[in-house]
Amino acid sequence: MGFTLEEEAKENHARCSIHQEGGVVSQSECHIQEVVTEFFTRDDVSRATAGKKETVTRCKNRMQKRLLLDTLTNTHIKFCSEFLEHKISYSLFCRLKPFWVVPPTVSDRETCLCRVHDNLQFMVDKLVDLKLLQRVSIEHLCEAITCNADEKSCMYEICNQCACRELASYCDHEYDETCSTCTSTLPKLRTFRGDDVVECCCWKTKCEILSDGKKAPLL
Repeated sequence: MGFTLEEEAKENHARCSIHQEGGVVSQSECHIQEVVTEFFTRDDVSRATAGKKETVTRCKNRMQKRLLLDTLTNTHIKFCSEFLEHKISYSLFCRLKPFWVVPPTVSDRETCLCRVHDNLQFMVDKLVDLKLLQRVSIEHLCEAITCNADEKSCMYEICNQCACRELASYCDHEYDETCSTCTSTLPKLRTFRGDDVVECCCWKTKCEILSDGKKAPLL
């Protein structure tokens, strides 16, 4: 049994009208939808869950949940830096996100929420506010100043190759495709005076005496 031209056109339109968060994706966005979906399901962007109950269902379509490894803002920046031909807005990027790729909850996190790591993020945010650094995640910064962020020797500055490594600075010349620094997607610092001192927010721990005389640390 064959299809009429009208039925075939409806079928093609149906394939391109993929339901995602925020509504229906238009036919002109089909290719971008495929690129974004493939990007979101990469292991360096999201991680798969293993539990049988860790699924997401939408329109009777059940998928295994994947958890984002970074915020949607940083993920959008990563996408735009890798796919220069598909520089889409943040709102469209979120709308094209596969429904089964979701931000992790506190119970899903593989990283801690400790004072040390939060304070490091405060310092990064301050550099961004001063326009010395582009918006970037701590994980991406580690990639720029270490050989391997998963190696203890690199993270504890005992690695001979990256112990004294610093963030590269932006070139003082115009953009050059043959320049490795210009084309690098790793974070770079803008020039600043070495004796400049800035202040940023940070968490501090203090002890409070309880009614029973015991000390309790408070953040």
